Amino acid sequence: MYDVDRESLVPLRSVMRRQGFALSLSFRGDRVEIERRDEDVQTRSEVRVRNPMPEGPGTLVLLAGLPLRPAYATEFPVVDRWASDEAHRVSTVRLTVPGRTRIQTRLGGACDALEVLLAAKDGSSSSRHWVRADPPYYPFKIEYTRGDLHLVSEVTRMILEGDAVECSKRERAVVSPTVRPRSRSAATPS
Repeated sequence: MYDVDRESLVPLRSVMRRQGFALSLSFRGDRVEIERRDEDVQTRSEVRVRNPMPEGPGTLVLLAGLPLRPAYATEFPVVDRWASDEAHRVSTVRLTVPGRTRIQTRLGGACDALEVLLAAKDGSSSSRHWVRADPPYYPFKIEYTRGDLHLVSEVTRMILEGDAVECSKRERAVVSPTVRPRSRSAATPS
């Protein structure tokens, strides 16, 4: 779960729970409290950051609310929930929109999309998003890379205001979601 302020998109809270693991981030002004429980080990820390933007699951809301267009670019700080240590907990992310493209989707055809790249300036992670070409900029596909981990997520159904999003069925493609290790020597998506 990721809560953001409706007007500013500033993160308010992020909570993640699964068996034996819990992680929560609470955003209060320029302070972020991080609580983590991994089995029986519980830690609490705090970082200071001005004007952080959402990361991880909060990125979906962030992208949907930005004025995306080809050549759009911005930078912003994020609190990196998966940082290797506290010294790297706050990271600056560069967001760019290289352009508009047409992609094959799991929705059953080819869709017009904006390609959006997010890359931590320290090189710790990157992601490539193909989002709707018109607002709201919801994703069709996301590729995420952190070290050797490479995840691909694709949307199979999208409904906006009661109507399913449909794309051209002229060019059907069978695409399957994948999770595969990525070698450290491989280039990050560009």
